[in-house]
Amino acid sequence: MRELWERGRWLLGGALVAGAAAFALATWGGGPTLAAHPLELAPERARLVARVDVGALLRSHLFRALAEEDGEATPRRIERTCGYDPLDQIDEAVVFVSGPAQRPFEQLGFVARGAMARGRDARERLVRCVRSVVREQGGAIEEVEVEGVRAVRSAHGGSHAAFVGDDGVVGGDRELVEGVLRVTAGRAPSARGDAVLARLWDRVAAGRDVVLVGRLPERWLGALRGPASEAPAELEALAAVRAFGLGVGLARGLALGGALVTESERDAATLASEVTSRVDAELRDPMARFSAIGAALRRLRVEAQGADVVVAIELSERQIDDVLGLWHELRRRAAEEEARGGAPRVDPDAAPREAPAEGAAAHDDAPAGDAQGEAGGDARDAPSEAGSDAPGEAGGDARDAPSEAPAAP
Repeated sequence: MRELWERGRWLLGGALVAGAAAFALATWGGGPTLAAHPLELAPERARLVARVDVGALLRSHLFRALAEEDGEATPRRIERTCGYDPLDQIDEAVVFVSGPAQRPFEQLGFVARGAMARGRDARERLVRCVRSVVREQGGAIEEVEVEGVRAVRSAHGGSHAAFVGDDGVVGGDRELVEGVLRVTAGRAPSARGDAVLARLWDRVAAGRDVVLVGRLPERWLGALRGPASEAPAELEALAAVRAFGLGVGLARGLALGGALVTESERDAATLASEVTSRVDAELRDPMARFSAIGAALRRLRVEAQGADVVVAIELSERQIDDVLGLWHELRRRAAEEEARGGAPRVDPDAAPREAPAEGAAAHDDAPAGDAQGEAGGDARDAPSEAGSDAPGEAGGDARDAPSEAPAAP
């Protein structure tokens, strides 16, 4: 997943500019308006499909906190070179992953839509930016044709890109670029024809800034079943999961709602029970209970609904900082131990990180929320919904005011 994240950031950052439109001059492009539903942009064989509200992501506290780790991020380098950041002009990005059975996540592609690809002036400006970035990085691109459309490809890799519709750029591995062009031209079915993915999307997407749905590869499920006699109970229960959906709100901290699709109601009940038992066991350890991770775990809600397991969690900006701070500290200690040639060691004299007081009883005393509402459309009605439309409220009081737990039924 780390590799997938790095490739995704490259595509939506550097590759969007450096490979998306160098030969796609303003006299190219144009075409039918792209479909509004993200699943209608992805090829039918896509295993994972995600939609990102790029503006909401870039404004979010979580993104800013994570970006601090990376020094000068790719978008900042592009802005320095081009005098503007094309990411600021993206309305949304739809990312999808596909591949053969043995390498199910091998191919990665995206469709980005927004002002950076809308109209002659914007496209000429993007072309000038592309040329500057490519020259600075010492790279090269070549003009090709994909599905009868003029496109570009990296001279040193398999990435392709072209303008699509009246305000879009499609990029990624050639097979996925071909698939998107066929879908948008009406010559091939889209991922919306997958009933499982479509149902999950409808369940988790409402009011969310980031949405992800996908099917788990059969080979992964087989690997989970293989050592079942020796595996923990929760790992056996995970072998019944067939697909998942996840919706994330970012306006005030982090609000997450998701659903796991299992084979049967019995499997869903077993998985929910095992996860809850594992969380309870972790929280019985004082070191965990009074840490930042413990505070987050107390806000986790897990519930079986039919053959689905629904999860929900909501964290304030302060809790996000606490969790990331603990994670950075653990990484620092692990790096130090590795440099000394030893295994990471827990310092017995180190005081546990104090958990925010407002979450102290959430896991033990609060009833589980209505999972359908938490994971799907009703999420916008929760009293402290982090995915609400209030980017201006993301700072200030949001860091200091406790975030409410997901609403009870």
